[in-house]
Amino acid sequence: VTDAAAVAAAVAAAQPDVLFHLAGLTFVPDAAADPGAAFRVNTLGALHVLAAVHRHAPRCRVVLIGSADAYGAVDPVALPVREACPLRPLSAYGASKAAAELVAEQWQRGMGLDVVRLRPFNHTGPGQRPDFVCADFARQLVAVARGAQPARLRVGDLAPVRDFTDVRD
Repeated sequence: VTDAAAVAAAVAAAQPDVLFHLAGLTFVPDAAADPGAAFRVNTLGALHVLAAVHRHAPRCRVVLIGSADAYGAVDPVALPVREACPLRPLSAYGASKAAAELVAEQWQRGMGLDVVRLRPFNHTGPGQRPDFVCADFARQLVAVARGAQPARLRVGDLAPVRDFTDVRD
């Protein structure tokens, strides 16, 4: 998605009726290590997709996958999080996804594109990198079952309540 010409060529060739924009730099620590890459992929990439749709498939609905990380730290009195909750990202990842949403809103309102913006929470599923929480827990459970590690999982902060969606759903 960082190559505008390649994105435009793909959209022109596919002529989609609906485009699910799922490409992105998705691991928060990776975005923290290289915020420029997070903005190039997540924000500029969204711009490339929207511009390509506008030019080559203007009737196409774009479903932009954002992130609940765009909300940042939500005051406990504002829970559960609702769409109207202000975006106050705390990470480069969250900021890049919030910025992509603003770009999408501009193309929707200013250019008339049909854009649906989603802010899902955590995802899991087959093929996920082993450093994501569910994949890491599963890897550790397999290691315990094989006797390769003690029967104790190494975890981070378990206090937050989180929703997980399986990518197959």
